Amino acid sequence: MNTAAEQIESSSDIERLRDRGVAELADQFSKARAQIRKMIDMRLDRKLLGRIDASDVVQEAFIEASRRLPEYLDAPKVSPYMWLRQIGRQVLAVHYREHVGTAGRTVHREAEPGKCPIVNSESVAGQMAASVASPHSVIAKAELLQKILILIESMAPEDREVLSLKQFEQLTFQEVALELNVSMEAAKKRYQRAVIRLGQIAAHLKGSS
Repeated sequence: MNTAAEQIESSSDIERLRDRGVAELADQFSKARAQIRKMIDMRLDRKLLGRIDASDVVQEAFIEASRRLPEYLDAPKVSPYMWLRQIGRQVLAVHYREHVGTAGRTVHREAEPGKCPIVNSESVAGQMAASVASPHSVIAKAELLQKILILIESMAPEDREVLSLKQFEQLTFQEVALELNVSMEAAKKRYQRAVIRLGQIAAHLKGSS
């Protein structure tokens, strides 16, 4: 459940959007841009990097949010930040529908058609590798990343997703629950399961170093 402070902040953000419209939306989007970009980067299939540009997706998300602002303000169900994230995911899903068809069988997806792809293994592995004390040599770093990638791919996709949302994208449990469309209790259980698996991965890495 959101804290009183979070609810007040969200209400204040919504009221400023009502008062200032697109100008306020631009300010709030600017503050959320880095997080939205990271959300997109975490889910962008590396095989589609030549076809989809993350910066373009971010810009299109702002344009779409500007178009849909009156609709959002008519009945806001989530905070402006979560609404902007949702739009970013929807825009990314549209790009996947457009480009995966032309990419054919060369592109592997872990998402149903029309849905935003979930976080990919390479992104999680890269975040993990950056968060640990990595070796100095380029070869050693590449070997460490490859080990992490192999172990990350042994995790269930939903474990990778909740791990990214909470640990790397730094959402609250309430926000994680909204993203996954589950209860907050279920979100916490999924995260705890992912953390246990992450601990097993860390122990394996330590034992194989």
